[in-house]
Amino acid sequence: MGLGALAVVGAVLVLALWRAGTFDYALVDWGLNAKDCARNDFGAVYCGDELARQQSRALEENARRYELEAKEFERQSKAWRACGRSVGYEDSEAVCGPAPEPPALGGP
Repeated sequence: MGLGALAVVGAVLVLALWRAGTFDYALVDWGLNAKDCARNDFGAVYCGDELARQQSRALEENARRYELEAKEFERQSKAWRACGRSVGYEDSEAVCGPAPEPPALGGP
């Protein structure tokens, strides 16, 4: 086997490994990754299926956080309305404080 054939085999092997995503983590900074990759706020890199799982987990966490904030808002709103009824609604802000703010939609 000649040197040229060896170079072709090596190039094909490197190309096959690149297409499989073997070098994605090393090449993400230059945009040469084969699969979709992203870096999180802490600098960790996620590619391919791992990226999809991480994004799904983040969406679930945001939905859970919003649900908890919505429940807390409802609890505070009920307490604020009850306070307002006890003192008369015209004085409710002075006695009960400002009305609670609803949770913001969206991510962190």
